[in-house]
Amino acid sequence: MKKYHLLLLSTLFGLLMVASWPSRGFSFLALIAWLPLLFIDQHIRENRSHFRQIAIFYYVLPGFLIWNALTTYWLYNSTPAGSFMAIGLNSLFMSLVFTIFHIAARKLYSRYQGFLLLIMLWISFEYLHLHWDISWPWLNLGNVFSSSPWAVQWYEYTGIFGGSFYILLSNILLFLAVKNWMDSGKLNRSVVVNLILLILLNGGLLSYSAITYANYEDTGESHEVVIVQPNLDPYKEQYSIPPQEVVSNILNLADKKLTPKTKMIIAPESAIQEYIWEERLNQAPGLRTIKQYILNHPGISMVIGASTFSRIKDTINLPLSARRHQAGFYYNAHNTAIMLDTTDRKQIYHKSKLVAGVEQMPFKKVLDFLPVEQLAIDLGGTIGTLGKSKERKVFYTSDSTIKAAPVICYESVYGDFTGDYILNGANVIFIITNDGWWGNTAGHKQHLDFATLRAIETRKYIARSANTGISAFINQRGDIIKPTQYWEKDVLRGQIITNDIKTFYTKNDDYIARISVFGSVLLLLISIVMSITRKGF
Repeated sequence: MKKYHLLLLSTLFGLLMVASWPSRGFSFLALIAWLPLLFIDQHIRENRSHFRQIAIFYYVLPGFLIWNALTTYWLYNSTPAGSFMAIGLNSLFMSLVFTIFHIAARKLYSRYQGFLLLIMLWISFEYLHLHWDISWPWLNLGNVFSSSPWAVQWYEYTGIFGGSFYILLSNILLFLAVKNWMDSGKLNRSVVVNLILLILLNGGLLSYSAITYANYEDTGESHEVVIVQPNLDPYKEQYSIPPQEVVSNILNLADKKLTPKTKMIIAPESAIQEYIWEERLNQAPGLRTIKQYILNHPGISMVIGASTFSRIKDTINLPLSARRHQAGFYYNAHNTAIMLDTTDRKQIYHKSKLVAGVEQMPFKKVLDFLPVEQLAIDLGGTIGTLGKSKERKVFYTSDSTIKAAPVICYESVYGDFTGDYILNGANVIFIITNDGWWGNTAGHKQHLDFATLRAIETRKYIARSANTGISAFINQRGDIIKPTQYWEKDVLRGQIITNDIKTFYTKNDDYIARISVFGSVLLLLISIVMSITRKGF
């Protein structure tokens, strides 16, 4: 095999992953997509005298670049510089992970130990991508089945890391079968065993999931909800139209679908852009308009997104998000969800999974000597590091029949994070978002698709309000119901079904990832010890 063949294999990997990805891809291509990378790894390992130890990095990087670029190209529409950084860094990280696997696997006596390391190392990387300052889990492998919810009903036990494990294991079993057949030229015992394992793995999981999907019925109590999609252009209208006009438009839309049975109105993220101080919520004109509307429609509550500010009382232990006001005091800016009803309760939640470079400056504590806030990407509204809620707050209606998880935009990509709302008592999920930054591309469609996995993991109904589409209901088995069109003003009325179910995944969150982190460290230590031993130390 010539070296350019390795680059062709890398390209094939990237194209197969692109072809598998939501929302237009065929998910099951991911089950064979990694074969080219495994053949690159095998070839370099068998001909190591012709390659430098880190040579594999240069051969797998093109494939990861293709996958990242062609699935998240839409980032360019909102953040041209940020898109190059996100695509470049993520491709670099992925290539490094595969390179570490390749080098460490050389030190392990068993080929199977090496492949176990690949699975655990990759899942550990995906887990890191959920928790560090440059979090970007958009391409975590388990997300690939978000457009095929019928196939992953078992995510209520494993979450998306079960999907990542499944994809990698399926590729490895197929690779072992093909490699053994190529080496021996016949259907020997090893080939047959790996094929049987592959059939059992895919047949078992898909059969279980298809049967569960076909027989699953939403359980719980039904409530009528109205979802508003105001369709404000985030580049031209959302931050320039007077807030009172925005609120009036939203309420006029809601009026079209309101009935005496309606219990909740849901409006999108950042819908209200006025100078709202949380200590004086009742002085905000937009919120006062909504409050009066609710008083005129008894029994209705409303959830809406806003940009808000809160004064910091503890000036000794200032958070990294602290800003200094020209009047001399410190305060936080927030991307906020607010729930209003006929009572005087303040139900406020601050977005806590923040977009790196827009809502949060990465590693600000370490890079405090740099003017990182000046590097923030401006998408309108408040920019720079925002203040977060310390816990996942649940919004309660006055009769406590609806206990909603107010998930804001990007937060809906995080399974364990969303599960924390459920552990705190939520019986339904509300997603408020603004997906108009990316234009009519795959970005907003992928974001919607990913929400289906949260419904399966938690077995909770989802009501999703998007400023510029797509708004929809999602049932407990992951079906998207009544989706709106992109870039159209619209309003939906539908039923949400609430329940207090806590799935195995909700109660145990990302246990597969935690096991993988432990296993990765253990196997890497073994490879280091073996390397030292072989050198005679």
